Amino acid sequence: QGERLDETAFGLVMQVLGREFEYVILDSPPLPIVSDGLVLGGFADLILSVVSVAHTGRRAFAQHNELIESLGRPHGIIINGADGADYQATEAYFLGEASKRSKFAGWFRTG
Repeated sequence: QGERLDETAFGLVMQVLGREFEYVILDSPPLPIVSDGLVLGGFADLILSVVSVAHTGRRAFAQHNELIESLGRPHGIIINGADGADYQATEAYFLGEASKRSKFAGWFRTG
């Protein structure tokens, strides 16, 4: 059983870092597998999730996104593993209808 992050102590560390640096980048294990990201996200000005098309199921991503949205912070997504050559920039939208291409089924819709 892992240890829980001390939010009070972490908040003090973030205050010091925020005064010293323009940007503080935090990394955490994936949600919803480990909840550390929720604690860290509570201190973030922006949350950026990196999602692998090959290793992240739609259900896990939906849970992840729901948890991130519950924090009420601005957030964005980087998608790893998508072959950009298969899509025009104006055609690909994240989490749309299932694509006809089985590799990306459920991840993209074409416009």
